[in-house]
Amino acid sequence: MNGIVLLIALATPASGPADAAVQAALVEHPLSSPSTWAVDRLAELGGRLEKRRGSLKLEKGACGVLDVFPSTPWTIIASRITGDHESGKFEWDIEWANEFGPGNATVRGIYRVRGDRLWLCFTSRRNDETPTDFTTKLYNGRTVLVLRRVK
Repeated sequence: MNGIVLLIALATPASGPADAAVQAALVEHPLSSPSTWAVDRLAELGGRLEKRRGSLKLEKGACGVLDVFPSTPWTIIASRITGDHESGKFEWDIEWANEFGPGNATVRGIYRVRGDRLWLCFTSRRNDETPTDFTTKLYNGRTVLVLRRVK
C-alpha cells in the first residue's frame, strides 16, 4: 500500500524566561514614553544631593519640560537616547527664556532607572565630555538629578 503520511505540528506559546524577554521588549523606554517624574534631589557644583522641588514631564519621543525650582524651566525640543530600559546615554536639545532673554543648548548625559527612580547626570557645557558616572565635583559643570515616577 502506497501512502503519504502528513504530520502536522502545532506550536503553542511557551511560558517562561523567553516570554519575559519578549514582554520587556514591548515596554516603551522610560525616557521616550509619556511620563511624569517629580524631582527628589539635586546636586551641582560639587555639592551633596539636596532636596529640591520640580518635575520632568515627558511626552512621546522624550520631548517635554524639566522644571526645577527656582531655575528657569527647560523645554526639551529634541531628544536622542541610546541604551536600554535601565541605563544609557541621552542628548536633549533645550530652550529656555528668562530675565536675560531666550537661550538654547544641548545637554549630554547618562541615565539610570531603578524601580520608580530615575537618575540623571548631565552637562550643558559645549566642550565637556558626556559624564560616565553619577558624580559632580566643583567646577566640573555637571548636575545630578534624582527623580521619582509620579503614578
